[in-house]
Amino acid sequence: MKMKLIFVLALGNLLFLSCEEDKNVPVETKQLVEQHIDSGSLVINELCYKSDLENEFGKKSDWFEIYNPTENDIYLTEGKWSLTDNPTKIEKYILPEVKIESGEHIVIFCDGKDTFSNEIHTNFKLSSKGESISIYYDGKLIDQHVYDSTSEDSNCKCREEDGADKWVYTNQSTPGTKNI
Repeated sequence: MKMKLIFVLALGNLLFLSCEEDKNVPVETKQLVEQHIDSGSLVINELCYKSDLENEFGKKSDWFEIYNPTENDIYLTEGKWSLTDNPTKIEKYILPEVKIESGEHIVIFCDGKDTFSNEIHTNFKLSSKGESISIYYDGKLIDQHVYDSTSEDSNCKCREEDGADKWVYTNQSTPGTKNI
């Protein structure tokens, strides 16, 4: 019985590692990864309100970055993952189906456009007065960051290092790349 379990787990890992594109990933593999989603599986890594970063529509936009600190790629199954800036509305923005590779950063534009084309655009904006931003999986809180507007010198805040506990205000934003 123990050998069968080890074989099944090894086979599942082999299937997981051998998939190169989302369309080739068996549903069973996505479900296997989803079974291991827990707090910290994805983290809010950086945010910037009143940003100079332009989105795909050529507009300067608020944004935050999600980082995958795990050793596994994470598949965001549409309908299971949500973002919010309002803790009483945990499904304020439903994320589309996206793959976030191990160590990868993705930028989420908070511009009120509520669309997904080349980039993800939420139906909310970030407040310069401060608020909380949260990631949920199937109704379960995965990560949350509460920021305030106490820094007059900077409108960006990031983890000191990718995935670290300590946050700092910065004038050097790094959307989609490693924090400096």
